[in-house]
Amino acid sequence: MTRVLPGVLFALCLLGVGACEDVNGGAVEVAWSLRSEAGYPLGGCDCSDPPVSRLRLTLTPTVDEPGLMPQAYEFACSRQRAATAFEVPPGRYDMRLWALDAQGELAPKVVTPPPQVRTVVWGQPASLEVQHVVAPCASRCANKNGMCTAQ
Repeated sequence: MTRVLPGVLFALCLLGVGACEDVNGGAVEVAWSLRSEAGYPLGGCDCSDPPVSRLRLTLTPTVDEPGLMPQAYEFACSRQRAATAFEVPPGRYDMRLWALDAQGELAPKVVTPPPQVRTVVWGQPASLEVQHVVAPCASRCANKNGMCTAQ
């Protein structure tokens, strides 16, 4: 069996072979995990108080350069990981994840990590690794010894 190198697959995508997306910049990928205040995984986005509906990824340029502007992307909380399209202009950004409630407002009492600086490179994904989002356990979910799961 022949092993295909990731770089070869990427080059094929750039040439337009297959069902690859257009590359008009870099991309950002992020994963998240909802945790109770005790550090245990929440049993789902609805087990946080308030429930987290979506996560907003904000990208703020660290320097004032032509073509670099703040950007925001939203993803359903239940996905637990997401990526932007390859459309982010190359540069250095403060990247931050925000928890949103059902109305699209910042979810009160939900704590997200501080911004992290990453460099976006044309044609490559920048990774934020797993972001731990901390929230109180909702009363509708069992809360025994710090565990918070749907009943």
